[in-house]
Amino acid sequence: MSNANFSRRQFLSGCAAMGAAGASATLANLFHVGQAVAATSTASDYKALVCVFLLGGNDSFNMLVPLGAAYGDYASARGAIAVPEASAIAIDSAGYAGRNDDHRAFGLHPALGAGAANGGLSALYEGGSMALLANVGTLLEPIRDADEYKAGTSRLPSYLFAHNHQQLQWQTADGSAGVQAAAGWGGRLAEEMIRHNANDGTLLPELSMNISLAGQHAFLGADSVIPYAMSASGVERLVVPGADGGIRQSSLRRTLLGLLGVPNHLMADHLAATKQRAYDVAEMLSGLYDDTAVDTTRYPAESSLGAQLQSVARMIDISRNTLGVRRQIYLCTLGGWDTHADQTVRQGALLAELGQALHGFHATTRAMGIGHEVTTFTGSDFGRTFNSNGDGSDHGWGGHQIIVGDAVAGGDIYGQVPELRLGSALDTGRGRFIPTTSVDQYAATLARWFGAADIATVMPNIASFASADVGFMRG
Repeated sequence: MSNANFSRRQFLSGCAAMGAAGASATLANLFHVGQAVAATSTASDYKALVCVFLLGGNDSFNMLVPLGAAYGDYASARGAIAVPEASAIAIDSAGYAGRNDDHRAFGLHPALGAGAANGGLSALYEGGSMALLANVGTLLEPIRDADEYKAGTSRLPSYLFAHNHQQLQWQTADGSAGVQAAAGWGGRLAEEMIRHNANDGTLLPELSMNISLAGQHAFLGADSVIPYAMSASGVERLVVPGADGGIRQSSLRRTLLGLLGVPNHLMADHLAATKQRAYDVAEMLSGLYDDTAVDTTRYPAESSLGAQLQSVARMIDISRNTLGVRRQIYLCTLGGWDTHADQTVRQGALLAELGQALHGFHATTRAMGIGHEVTTFTGSDFGRTFNSNGDGSDHGWGGHQIIVGDAVAGGDIYGQVPELRLGSALDTGRGRFIPTTSVDQYAATLARWFGAADIATVMPNIASFASADVGFMRG
């Protein structure tokens, strides 16, 4: 898969030559010097985290279904949106039962089944490469039960049940009550780990450690981390409409970039330098990207998420084999999960796309020989109400998440599945269950596997919780 005709040194030399003008900006220089100083030790292995954020709030209480004696309460609360017990795919939860003394049986939504086209997640679960983290959500501190929540004595995340605020809470996890920090936990993790991306003593600052396939989101950014954004169709180059010919394109691009700079204005010069670096990277990467391919038959057809993950696979191949990069964080998104209505049809289609895309991506990493080095995980705005509104469900709080990779201690459920009954101890109303695992703990577990030593800096609120490692990663 890798492009053997383009060496890492050639790429670095090319970037140095092309980026000379942009590197003259004072702020850009300070940023790059800071990175170089941090590059005192490097990792010899490669690791990537790939976040798949499910925009809108996945109703994960239909993704993981209670079976047997517990199914009656589930069916009663869910009504028309309940997954039929006979169609759920029963899974082994012996490890979960042993840790929690909870012997309920569980099954996966049938759309996640191995019988779906191109495979699904149930096969990865059975094979030990997929785990579930139960009832995870935004928290500032543990909340014992609904009585404590209703008493108003606990610190709560701001604007619970609101899409934009909870997406931000999920992606920043900074512990703030009220105003959110701009830094995402993926950005803070990159700041902690940037020293590992040294290349023979020379950094490649033009290409960010963090790459988004889904536009700008808080998750990947931090004070000294500017994510690199690209599209699922590939590297986006600056093309001037109506300008034919390479020389004319180049001249017009220089003119356009020059207009961004104001003489002796620090911020304007920094903006121009940033745009110049983005242009340089796009020019250098585009050829590499075009010469790298993945087996598209592993992925669902006409899938937004599948296309994004194919691009991630191609960028990983380039980054490892040509650039010598050691650590990367990627962000992909899949929308449509705000299922207030027509949930049975809509969520089934989304889960099928999610399962097949994740299955295809994991198969690709295995074919590349890095199944243990790439960990993919989901996040979402929130869980949803356990009871139905008739044709769907509404905004909730805690929910279940998926982790995939050969470094995952899979075939197991981690955390604690709440008592799935309206009016139970964790029900704040309508089955909005208080999370029993925080986003902080979820992220800290991933960060530890990634190699972060200073977990408290990456996750500043982690001391509020009993454990910084939920246990779903090997080693």
